[in-house]
Amino acid sequence: MATLALDWRLERQILIVFNTRKDALRALEEFHPTKAEGATLEERVRHTLEHSPVLHLSTLLCGAHRSLTLEAIRARLRAQQVIRLVSTQVIEAGVDISAHRLWSELAPWPSMLQRLGRLNPKCFNQLNLGEVLNAGHDKNQKIPVREAARRSVHLVRLF
Repeated sequence: MATLALDWRLERQILIVFNTRKDALRALEEFHPTKAEGATLEERVRHTLEHSPVLHLSTLLCGAHRSLTLEAIRARLRAQQVIRLVSTQVIEAGVDISAHRLWSELAPWPSMLQRLGRLNPKCFNQLNLGEVLNAGHDKNQKIPVREAARRSVHLVRLF
């Protein structure tokens, strides 16, 4: 996480994708600079969308909040503003955004391809655009998922 923390401060547009909401929330709490204590959920969402460079996208958000978050993400990307997005696998399905830097938790190959597709193609001349995290939480995963993730690492190295 130390390397991620350094990139987190240096990069303008970064996406980090976790496999579980629990891990995404843990990272969000670690990197989120402000908390609106005592505020309602609506007020916290609005405050985050308006003032924080760190945004969160997952199925923990209701549809309305997810839509507001996606609008804020797209607006910041268009304006070339700083954005640091902590997401779950929800980013893989029908979310059309791109970032300059991607950190992804280890996942099966189809998920890795979807996540790599979120890199901005204009940045492909730079090195180290995508990094794979191994959060070490896979010991409780079913064996087919572990095996698929292991094969993904091999394919990512070939890629």
